[in-house]
Amino acid sequence: MSARNLQRALHAEDCPYQPVLDEVRSELARRYLADEANSVSQVSFLREFSEAAAFHRAFTKWTGVTPAVARKVVGSRLLRVVERASATRTIHSALNTDFLL
Repeated sequence: MSARNLQRALHAEDCPYQPVLDEVRSELARRYLADEANSVSQVSFLREFSEAAAFHRAFTKWTGVTPAVARKVVGSRLLRVVERASATRTIHSALNTDFLL
């Protein structure tokens, strides 16, 4: 399915495309960061960001912590807290915009 067809399908379900896209990007970035073999620059490249700074800003917006902080605590409780916070923001956003994922 193309990105445009996905946008249309989500629109038909009254579900905005951007929050869904951000959640998927955030989850993939967290998974790539969990692999210590990947540098933050590599993760930004894998996620197709134009530069590492753009990835840094997006990751911080999604999770509330920088990629470096997330990397330092990989495998620890904080990463799970970040994931829960992300889910809470998604739920809060859904309640405020009347859409459910």
